[in-house]
Amino acid sequence: QSFSLAILLKKSKRRCLILERLRLPSFAKQGRLELLDREQTTRHIVLAAIHCTTANGQKKIFLQRRLKDPQKGSWEFPGGKIEPGETPQAALKRELKEELNLEIDESKFKFYAKYQHHLYDTCTILEVFCLNLSTSLLQNKQLPDNWFSLAECAQDNFNLIQGSHPILLDFLSRGMLHD
Repeated sequence: QSFSLAILLKKSKRRCLILERLRLPSFAKQGRLELLDREQTTRHIVLAAIHCTTANGQKKIFLQRRLKDPQKGSWEFPGGKIEPGETPQAALKRELKEELNLEIDESKFKFYAKYQHHLYDTCTILEVFCLNLSTSLLQNKQLPDNWFSLAECAQDNFNLIQGSHPILLDFLSRGMLHD
């Protein structure tokens, strides 16, 4: 009998070493593992799940269009890379100012979840924070009308950036976003 195994062994600021063995025989239970080494780049990303409740009680989430490749034109959560020495909250504050011209106090960010996915030679760690904004603040900031219900985002033809689907599925399974 064989099974698959992937182990995250060591994580540094920019690299993580992945030890993996695609097919392990049953003697692996006895501690005789033959593992293949492969280095991967690690990217630390922080995302904002900006949400609000409209006047009629409908909950909406804010997404923006990706402006560059890869996946240019796809919908994505606002956010970006965490710079060395930067906290996720500080990175998110900076990214929201750069992308949306929003000045938000870091204490307003509520940690939601951490996700990890692997694509080719890159290990991406996504830290997601919720931010509940009032509709009056959003109207004053003149943000684009990029507000969607989770049901709209979950449609098969919705062009959501790769890696965001598990986040939306998690939102749906937990009953939307918490306040």
